[in-house]
Amino acid sequence: AKPRPSSLPFLSACPRWVNRPKPVEEEKDDLDIAADEGSMVHGKMEDLASKPVSTWEETTANDVGLPEDLKHVVREACVQVSDVFSLGLPVVTKALLGLRPDDHYEIEDISWDEGGKPLYIPLDAEDKPSMRTIRDAIYCEVGLDSGVCLPGTADLVALLGDHAWLIDYKTNRVVREHFSQMLAYVVALFRTVPRLQTIEQRIVAPRLGDAHKPVQYSRSQLPDMQRALEEIVERGADPFIPGAPGEQCAFCAGNGRCPWQAASLRDIPVDAAELVPANAWQTLLAPDLPSDTRGIRRGLVKWLERFVDAVKEDDKAWVLANPGVAMPGWTAVLAKGRLSLDAERLAEINETLRLTFGLTFEKMEAFMKPDMKRLAEYVGMLRGMSTEAASAEMAKVLASYMKRGADSVRMVQVKEKKQLVQ
Repeated sequence: AKPRPSSLPFLSACPRWVNRPKPVEEEKDDLDIAADEGSMVHGKMEDLASKPVSTWEETTANDVGLPEDLKHVVREACVQVSDVFSLGLPVVTKALLGLRPDDHYEIEDISWDEGGKPLYIPLDAEDKPSMRTIRDAIYCEVGLDSGVCLPGTADLVALLGDHAWLIDYKTNRVVREHFSQMLAYVVALFRTVPRLQTIEQRIVAPRLGDAHKPVQYSRSQLPDMQRALEEIVERGADPFIPGAPGEQCAFCAGNGRCPWQAASLRDIPVDAAELVPANAWQTLLAPDLPSDTRGIRRGLVKWLERFVDAVKEDDKAWVLANPGVAMPGWTAVLAKGRLSLDAERLAEINETLRLTFGLTFEKMEAFMKPDMKRLAEYVGMLRGMSTEAASAEMAKVLASYMKRGADSVRMVQVKEKKQLVQ
């Protein structure tokens, strides 16, 4: 059978989507760090699911493996799902089923023993739709198959009679559109559990407050939703339909070298027509651009980068000074800054860690990364020399310990010398 396109929304905009490569640990950027944070929060929420709601706060507070800023995220996520877990429904997790974190299971794969314990007994494909009774329960990290696109994994599905809660955890700091992804999950859940008449879809995004409101769906909407999903898949599978570049491009390995991205730069958004002349970029994106013009264009890029930074800073200051004032076409979300260890209290921090966990000085040193700037200042003061001289001496000592990263290309603008007037 021909493989079906994925249910993820950005794939519907780009038929030739390329998976973002897994980064080397030392080369992780902000997107990679955000993905790691998301995975950690998802894992913690699944761990808490098997514990009583009354213990969640204490368990989170005492979790030494969870950074303080993520503890806030987990606590807020707990608040937003505690009503579902307070219904007294049995909970199904991969750990309880004896599955590994990367294993996949679907609701129809779950059977129940006489004591009410869930068992993982997958059915053959030809046995579905299943005649097995799908019990009221909370299913964590459960697979859902819409029959239209590839199966996805919902963070949490709770079934109670003819109603269900479909919950997805998001840890991002900016508002994004998740309609296509959630549409696939809603269609799949109605299809999988015939008795359902209503579904409440809930996006839990602790860092965004109430930016995502719960949405109610009824079975009467299923035909229209299924057709809408099919249209998305058809567009994504058609190689003659151009891509739709947008913020989702940041997650693609083709970012920065995609022909659809390049083509999109030729058209200034309609709303900005008064700021930039029409077709301003077309001549600058010609493949046969002369080398001298290419150099001038590079200077323009450098100026635009500074311009973009200035616009962002100006907008940030405006939002802070005008809370609650809407900017047409944009949603401003104030997010708390990341928590980080206070560099001025490293001695206290290291001593606390050593005493709390019974670590030796030698073992503590194995995990310490020297702060070269502060260390140079201290060594300079200790030896009566300038910070620059101390830094140079330290560089000599550490030369044999240095590791070179991947090569990069940096373009530097050459300044022309002015000719003297004769």
